Amino acid sequence: MEKNVLIDSKTIEKKLKKIKKGFRRYNQKLVQYYGLETAQQIERQTLDEYKQLLPKTPRFQGKLNIFNFIIGENVLIVAFYKAMKKSGKKVQETIRILYEVVDEVHTAIPPALCWVAGKIFFSRFFLFFIKRSSARVSKHPAGWRISYKKGEDNSSDWYFECQECGVIKYYQAHDAEELAKYCNFVDYIQSCVFGMGMRNPQNIGQGDSICCEYMKKGRATIVPNNLSEIVDYDLRRST
Repeated sequence: MEKNVLIDSKTIEKKLKKIKKGFRRYNQKLVQYYGLETAQQIERQTLDEYKQLLPKTPRFQGKLNIFNFIIGENVLIVAFYKAMKKSGKKVQETIRILYEVVDEVHTAIPPALCWVAGKIFFSRFFLFFIKRSSARVSKHPAGWRISYKKGEDNSSDWYFECQECGVIKYYQAHDAEELAKYCNFVDYIQSCVFGMGMRNPQNIGQGDSICCEYMKKGRATIVPNNLSEIVDYDLRRST
């Protein structure tokens, strides 16, 4: 079993500076739905939670390990969830705001870059890269046990099967299990924007024993059952 390496202090400082600058989009949503005073309160609490979570966040082998990026994004998700919960907000409200922000960032990508990204995601290089990254997290106690494979028939170009999920482990470690049901909302957004045709018949966050995602280039992306309530969630109605 690999040693549980955590994020170092230098990286923590860099991430704190970056998140303070990047919270503008979230703040705009918070002001829109809850008003300035509540927005400022949630922002302060999010930054405080983020600062507390970073030293407890795992660091995986490899400078370009995609799983470091994935777990890094979930530090903010957990911090924002905790801040929203302290302000009496539902988990659905938290995910809906996160969903809106991430969706706006992705839909703002120029079509030409989306086309290039789509090509990369279905290239041999990407499959090699992500297989290499997954091998480096398989023995980490906070990591994934996940295998990426080339599609065996016309149902997918490539897919993954995950027996242990580092994101779910991170939620469990930091009292954020409510988020597990919505763990792959970013995957859904990216599939829509980059034309990845995602199918997600099994999901650990929903109580299944494994998680599977099947990608097929150009296929329409279907909203997974676990995200349907978020895609249709009306924040204005809940406030």
